[in-house]
Amino acid sequence: MEHYWTAYSDATGAVVNVNGEIAGYIVRLPADAVRPETAQHDPLMRQWLAHLERDPSPAGQRALFGRTWLGKETGERPSEVQAAVWIEAKRAYLELRPSLRRMYYCQRNFSIQRDVLASLGFVDIGLPETMIDGERHETLMLDFGPGSVDGWISRLVAGEVGAGDAELLDLASQALRVNGAQVPLTKLEFGVMHYLTMRQNSVVSRADLLADVWGTDYQGGSNVVDVVVRSLRIKMGCRAGELETVRGTGYRLARQSTGPPV
Repeated sequence: MEHYWTAYSDATGAVVNVNGEIAGYIVRLPADAVRPETAQHDPLMRQWLAHLERDPSPAGQRALFGRTWLGKETGERPSEVQAAVWIEAKRAYLELRPSLRRMYYCQRNFSIQRDVLASLGFVDIGLPETMIDGERHETLMLDFGPGSVDGWISRLVAGEVGAGDAELLDLASQALRVNGAQVPLTKLEFGVMHYLTMRQNSVVSRADLLADVWGTDYQGGSNVVDVVVRSLRIKMGCRAGELETVRGTGYRLARQSTGPPV
């Protein structure tokens, strides 16, 4: 933390209470601002950068790393410090729009905040827990989607007011929304659908799906992708046409978001 405080003065901040005393701090910085020496010494940064290299954001779109935050008295537990940190994070979102695509976030224990974060779209991307000073650190990631922060806000507003089925995939419940009903997905079905949603309107190859959803250790055939896609189309019902087959290449989720303007 001393390294971040001295090397990234614009990426660190203190939370001050009404008496002017430091009550907590935050470290968050854009992925493209991380220096080689930081990644060398911080295993969590190495893991996040490696994930971005394996699964890059579309050209011109950026990622933000929420490296850590702590309250002096409450640690990672819900508190006024946490509220201040989350508001500051939203300010960073707005500053980086419309190029911000992802937010990586870590804690030692998500058990209390996991449901709230899931409702905002944060998901487990399958990264192993990282051990730092004998403490396990977990990672969740928010993909804002092709519309960046504005699109994300539109989806949240649409969910609050019940504005139809603009978004097909419900990240919080890992299910599809079809005709106002939730359709549960298996782990692989959700993985494929989430991967395609993150790359909406772009063609995704079977090889990429196998590598990033099934994992690099998978040794089976590529036909498993076709099986999962067929199952997804059945569950999508009247919206099955949105999941297109691109002959000789792979698949594309073609639907455009129709959430209300913000």
